[in-house]
Amino acid sequence: MSRRGYLAVVEGRPPRESDTIRTLLRENAAHKVYSVRSGGKEAITHYTTLSAGTEYTLLEVDIRTGRKNQIRAHLSELGCPVAGDRDYGAATDPLGRLCLHAHELALTDPFTGEQRLFRAAAPKGFRSLAR
Repeated sequence: MSRRGYLAVVEGRPPRESDTIRTLLRENAAHKVYSVRSGGKEAITHYTTLSAGTEYTLLEVDIRTGRKNQIRAHLSELGCPVAGDRDYGAATDPLGRLCLHAHELALTDPFTGEQRLFRAAAPKGFRSLAR
């Protein structure tokens, strides 16, 4: 069992508190990733709202697939681009950086077979934006 968990501060608020986004993704000549009806690679993103303020929402995001810019494309297409992500439609940059952070990795150690969990604290400002 492996898990890749992210924290994302997004503009606005997703239509559901928790949901799974499943699409086919394709990359165009300008290297932007977007969803298509056919001919792309399957991408599965699950999100859960942790907290929400008036402008921003803090999401816990898990990816079941590891496509390039998957989280950025899916959240943008949901109408809630990652804050600071001008390439995918964000209007604001409150922390002077992309507000997407890999915070948890769980995997099975190939030598011992035991489950390993690695965590990184949320960057300064992430939680305060979504209050």
